[in-house]
Amino acid sequence: MATRRGDRERFLDRFKEMVNYCSRISTSDTMDDDTSENVRERLQLLRRDIERASGGLISNEECAEFIPLLDDIEKEVSAMFAACRSEKDQYRSERVAADGNGHFKFSISKEQLEYLVKYGFTASMMSNVLRISESTVRQRLREFGLSVRKTTHITDIELDQSITEVIGTNRHIGPNSVRVRLAQKKIFVSRERVRTACARVDRSRWMFLTIVREKKYKTSYLQGCWTKFPVASGWKPQVDKATTKYGIPSRVRVDKGIVNNDVCIFMEDLRGNGRGSAIRDKSSHNQRIERLWVDVWENVSNEYYDLFTYMEHNNILDITKEVHMLCFLFVFIPRLNESLVMFNYQYNNHPISTESHKTPSQLFITGVLTKFNSGNKPIKEVVENAGNHDQFQNSLPPEDY
Repeated sequence: MATRRGDRERFLDRFKEMVNYCSRISTSDTMDDDTSENVRERLQLLRRDIERASGGLISNEECAEFIPLLDDIEKEVSAMFAACRSEKDQYRSERVAADGNGHFKFSISKEQLEYLVKYGFTASMMSNVLRISESTVRQRLREFGLSVRKTTHITDIELDQSITEVIGTNRHIGPNSVRVRLAQKKIFVSRERVRTACARVDRSRWMFLTIVREKKYKTSYLQGCWTKFPVASGWKPQVDKATTKYGIPSRVRVDKGIVNNDVCIFMEDLRGNGRGSAIRDKSSHNQRIERLWVDVWENVSNEYYDLFTYMEHNNILDITKEVHMLCFLFVFIPRLNESLVMFNYQYNNHPISTESHKTPSQLFITGVLTKFNSGNKPIKEVVENAGNHDQFQNSLPPEDY
C-alpha cells in the first residue's frame, strides 16, 4: 500500500512539473516550430499517461479534471505560436511617393544597406529582413555603389604566410576560425581556398581536425533566453555592460548555485514572477555556455596554458615570487585581452551550419527586425537604444588592429 501511495505521489509530481513547464512555454514571448511541436508532444504523452492511470493511481474524477486542463494549455500554446508567426510583427520598408503621378517606391536609405553589408548580409538575406524583393535590393545597392561581395586579391604564397601568422602557436584552431580571423585583418577569401591553404601549411594537422571535428549548434530565439549569466563576485558591472550593448533578455537560465540568487531576484523584479524570468535548473542544461568554454579553450586559452606551463617547468616563472607575478601580469594581461577581443569578433562572425550559415550577429539583427512591431519588451528596448549604441561595434575589427 505504501508503494502504491509513493507511486501516486511521484506521478502527481511529474504531472505538476510537466504542466508548469508547458504553462511557462505558453506565456513565452517567442515560440518557434520546434518548441511548439515539443510542447504538443509532451501534452499528448501526458494525456495518454493520465488516461492509463485513471482508476488506478488517480481516480476517474481526477482524470476528468486533468484532461480539460491539458486542453486549455494546448490551446494557449497554439494561440501563442500563431501570434509569434504573425507577419504584422515584422519590419517592413515604407512605401513613399516617387512623383506626382501616383508612383511609389520603398524608402531604403544608404545607411541601412551599409549597416547590413557591414555584417555580411547577402542580397537575399536583405530582401527577407526588409520585406522587399531581391531585385529591388540589388538595384538599390547599385544606386548607392555598394557591393555585398568582398574578395581580396592575394597570391597563394601571401595567403599561406597570413594563415601562418594568424595561427601562431595555436594547434587547435580550425579552418573556419582562420577564415574569420583573416577577415578581421581585411583579407577576404573563399572558404575552399582557406581550407586548401590550411592543408598546405600543415597537412597532417588539418586532416586530423577535419576528421574529429563536427560541431552542432542550436540557438534560441533572439532575447528569449540568455544562458547562465557571468555571475561571481562583482557580477553587476559585467551584466550592466552586456545589457547596455544587447538589451536585457526576457529570461535567463542559470544553475542552482547560491551565487545566482541576486541575478534571479534582479530578473524577477524586472520581468515579473511566475513566467520563468529566471529559470533555475541543473548545470547539465546549460550546454550552450559550456560549449562556449570549449571554443574559448580551443581558440584562446590553450595557447596561453601551454606557454605558462612551459615557463613554470623551465623555471622562467616562479609563481611564489611577487616580482615574477607582477611582471607576468603586466606583460600577459594586455595580450590575453587582445586575444579575447579577436575571439569576440571571430565568434560573433562565424557561420553556424544549423542556421543556414548565418552568423550570430546576423541572427541578432534578423531577430530584431522580425519582431520589430511585436511590442515585445526586450525587442522594444533594443530598438529604442539602437540610435545611441551600435550593439555590434565590438564585433567588428578595430580600424588599427
